[in-house]
Amino acid sequence: MGFGVSYVVLFSVMFVCAWSQDDDAAVMQKLKTLISKNNHNLDWSNNDFCLWEGIRCNGKRVTSISFNSSTVQGDLPDEEWVQLTELTDFHCSVNNLSGAFPHMPNSLQRLYINNNSFTSMPDDFFNNLTNLIEVTIDFNLFSKWQIPSSLKNCLALKKFSAMNANLVGEIPELLFGTETLSSLTDLMLSYNFLEGNLPNSLSGSTIETLWLNNQNGNKLNGTLFVLQNMTSLKEIWVQSNAFTGPIPDLSNLDQLVTVSFRDNELTGVVPSSLTSLQSLKSVILANNNLQGSYPKFGKGVTVEMNGNNFCTMDVGQPCSPLVNALLSVVEPFGYPLNLVQSWKGNDPCNGSWSGIGCSNGNITSIDFRNKGISGSISPSFASLSSLTTLLLANNNLTGTIPKELASMPALKLLDVSNNSLYGQIPLFRAVTGRVTTKVDVYSYGVILMEIITGRRALDNSEPEENMHLVTWFRRILLNKGSFEKVIDPAMDINEEGLESFKDIAGLASHCCAREPHQRPEMGQIVNVLAPLVEIWKPAEPDDDDMYGIDFDMSLPQVLSKWQNLEGTSNALDVSSSVSASYENTQSSIPPRSPRFANPYTSADAR
Repeated sequence: MGFGVSYVVLFSVMFVCAWSQDDDAAVMQKLKTLISKNNHNLDWSNNDFCLWEGIRCNGKRVTSISFNSSTVQGDLPDEEWVQLTELTDFHCSVNNLSGAFPHMPNSLQRLYINNNSFTSMPDDFFNNLTNLIEVTIDFNLFSKWQIPSSLKNCLALKKFSAMNANLVGEIPELLFGTETLSSLTDLMLSYNFLEGNLPNSLSGSTIETLWLNNQNGNKLNGTLFVLQNMTSLKEIWVQSNAFTGPIPDLSNLDQLVTVSFRDNELTGVVPSSLTSLQSLKSVILANNNLQGSYPKFGKGVTVEMNGNNFCTMDVGQPCSPLVNALLSVVEPFGYPLNLVQSWKGNDPCNGSWSGIGCSNGNITSIDFRNKGISGSISPSFASLSSLTTLLLANNNLTGTIPKELASMPALKLLDVSNNSLYGQIPLFRAVTGRVTTKVDVYSYGVILMEIITGRRALDNSEPEENMHLVTWFRRILLNKGSFEKVIDPAMDINEEGLESFKDIAGLASHCCAREPHQRPEMGQIVNVLAPLVEIWKPAEPDDDDMYGIDFDMSLPQVLSKWQNLEGTSNALDVSSSVSASYENTQSSIPPRSPRFANPYTSADAR
């Protein structure tokens, strides 16, 4: 019985081997027919295909096929290639092969088909090629196609080169990161039609050679910040695209040898993190909008810098203090291209610097309104001691107003309206020495709008025309039929409350008037809101609420109650004289402004 089983197994193995060898022979014979028609340079005359020029075998199984630069023409066999189940290498570069490129066996490790006339690859070509290590498909005549997502199955892939391969669309976000192709070292996608931003998933990747240069069409754009986290990089070629913003901090790329950023729209100063890299051999930064002093690199570094906006062409010579100050104030904005494109030379007062106004050689006004600027306001504005006017309205600024701005000696006008600034407002003083409250009034109006609508002051999830709450809210007020739809549903407003809300909406709009002198005083706001207290007074106070307000108590009595509950009377140190002033709070409220109708309505606000 044992002998019989062994005989059957042996016979089966021999049959499979013989069948596989016949399959290889059939595929190779079909390939020979193609080659013989169109080429006489290859010696494929031997009866044993394993002895043909460029063919390698293991036993009688084909492992490698190579006929580079052999002027071969025509189409490759269709589906027979998958029968070469031990094929690891296929090289047919620099020929004139055409048609659709066929599927390949799962055993394939290296594929080189560049410089041919292939017109397409199967959509699922990479699905089962889990052993693939190197792919070069450059310079073919493929129809427009996107980078195939099936590449994620090629877990062993180290090199993917698809230059001038008619690729379109964006680089997939999760395809070339550490979570998928963790062994990839060479990514070459030059001369295609790729567009959009560099994916964040490139951060931390093992890529050493990154060639994305010379995209056609809309080109690759956005910033280059992801490069600062690609610490394995040795070569960066991203020239001839539409990248903007500053050169990122490359101090952790200690193996970087070659950098080509030329022919983009980069701005800002060349960082010391680049100039001080010891590994550098070649730096090409020509034809951008780079600023600051002309950078100095180490000995032996080949440099190309022409076509930028450096303040001087003398290596290492510093810029004027005014130039340095202006570059500092726009650094948190990311050196926006539409602002600094005209900033050339070493004199900001020469009349050509966009947004800059001067008097007697000193910067006296800065107008950055409606520039689409994002980021935070720099404290460096305070270094411009002659500045009287600073206009930053209608942008996407976030964060706080730096306290340093309040100490600027000549500043008379600061406009930061229609942004999304939060935090405590510094104590600004007008030229009369009195504290101005108009900025607080504007902020209060924004808070009222947020309460009414349940929306944030700046909501990036909304369409651009609805992103800024203040401008959107004003439009709504002009359309009386739309007002009820924008009230936060959580308010559960009845008809009586709706009329009150319309008054408050009008007040909020008035508080956010563009010109400060058009905004009401805080006392006038109180006069408008005070009559509404009775309307909104709870019918049944919550007895379980220890902080519940007794609406029959005066404000000082309520304050004392809270202090007693918290045990903070001594900490707050509210003196009897202060308490007495609270008793007469109503008399301290300014009278109704003559600009308000009697009674005040939402129409008056508009």
